[in-house]
Amino acid sequence: AMMTAPAALALNGCATRRPLPEPEIVGDVPVQVPAILAPYRVVKATNAPKRVIDVHAHFFNASDVPVAGYLAGPVAHSKSGAMRELLKALAPIADWLATRAPTAAQEFRELSRMVGDRALTLSDQRSIQRRLDATRSDYLDGLSRELYEQLKALPNFVRLFNDAQGRLRQEHSALRGFAGDLYRDLDEQSLTRAMRRESQLQTLSTRELRTNDQLAHAEGALAFLGHMLSYRWMNLRAYQEAFTTEDGAFGVDRVFGALVDFDHWLSPSLRSAHADQIKVHHFLSKLSGGYLRALAAYNPWSDAVDGGKTLERVRQAIVERGFVGVKIYPPNGFRPYGNSMIAGTVVGAPSGVVLDETLLKMWRQCAQLGVPVMAHSGHSMGSDDASEEKAGPLGWSLLLKRMQSETLPRINVGHFGGDDPRYPWTQEFAALMNSHEGANFYGDLGYWEDLRCGRAGASCPAADRLTAAIKTYPIVEQRVMFGTDWFMLAMERRWDRYPQDLAITTRAMVNPELFFGANADRCFSQAKPPL
Repeated sequence: AMMTAPAALALNGCATRRPLPEPEIVGDVPVQVPAILAPYRVVKATNAPKRVIDVHAHFFNASDVPVAGYLAGPVAHSKSGAMRELLKALAPIADWLATRAPTAAQEFRELSRMVGDRALTLSDQRSIQRRLDATRSDYLDGLSRELYEQLKALPNFVRLFNDAQGRLRQEHSALRGFAGDLYRDLDEQSLTRAMRRESQLQTLSTRELRTNDQLAHAEGALAFLGHMLSYRWMNLRAYQEAFTTEDGAFGVDRVFGALVDFDHWLSPSLRSAHADQIKVHHFLSKLSGGYLRALAAYNPWSDAVDGGKTLERVRQAIVERGFVGVKIYPPNGFRPYGNSMIAGTVVGAPSGVVLDETLLKMWRQCAQLGVPVMAHSGHSMGSDDASEEKAGPLGWSLLLKRMQSETLPRINVGHFGGDDPRYPWTQEFAALMNSHEGANFYGDLGYWEDLRCGRAGASCPAADRLTAAIKTYPIVEQRVMFGTDWFMLAMERRWDRYPQDLAITTRAMVNPELFFGANADRCFSQAKPPL
């Protein structure tokens, strides 16, 4: 069911909000830092190509976004049924989530402390990561107990969670002597269990864990909360463990972490200033030896009201801190271009004409800097259906027409139209790629959950749609890229298997060397080394 009008209105620019935070970080990222967050090894799966780049991931936390509006709006709206209700039931503790998550300034101080710890930095890389993982484990154990105290005061959440767990116990009780107590009712250790890659789970295939996709994966909602409440470096370690360093990993060599800017579109305000978020991601990139590269967030509403300070902050992130691109979020409620043609807009937002003029400055700046722009392009993650429509192909075709006589920066339409079968956006984006004006168009397959269907004889409409787009427009094979949309993906069962599952499903469609690496290298070819 769609969200009610009052709920949607409560998330727009008219809602009561805190003032935007001022930067708190004192000092700057050190010039020379030890690469204590670099992977100690890269494990390659048998079906992994030589080079794997994840162009679409996130490592922010709840202090970096307007968390109340984010959870009740885009995150909940992107789900259905019991999972949507679970996420909406968290609204009463949204302020606690925002204040409990480490701010960017707190993380900067923690990273600086780690850099100054000679017992840590002088260890070998494997020992470093063991120490960091032990720190993360202790943090999550304490967080699990704290979160339980908050959640048990939400009767609706407890009821929905326990009901979902009970249904999963019943669903999986007959599988290979499956341990039925794995899906326990909510308690002090629920978050710890949800965040841990249980050895029992490793014995079950993706198919078995998705026996009934209508059943809510309640522990996925908890895992999402765990990442939202963690230090960003801990989220990076969780990603590395699953996709790069540990047995069973696929072999990701590099990941691009995109920041997001929902200011004004969602309420109340975030806790960590964007300038501080940029510094922390710069620090993380250097500490990871370039394993993580970051994309700066751009918001045309903010840029319109602050006189261009938002765009200047983005420019500095690219020129002075080695950021490799820019992230925009059209399902907030704006088209990439053509907003002046829309009859109405979000209450309080700049006019469509102003939004278009502001966006054009951003497009031209990115073309001049030689960096790509990634944009959410699926019919999802908006506060309502009307907002999500603005992420579709129409605004992009209007942009191509407007800039046909200018240099357009490379564009990555994140999610490549999305895997929702109700919208033919993938085919339409493929047509834009094939056009003369669309020579700089790329797309990634982040969070195509329905594409995890490569088993023999299985029906897979998502794969059929992607195959049809590639057959109709062969240029897609040169432009489609691997992405995960982690940690949004972390709400799903066996999310650690996502790259392996996509490798199986797409092997007959695209050259894996292109899909997993070469296309990304071409899209981001002008990215500078980490600064």
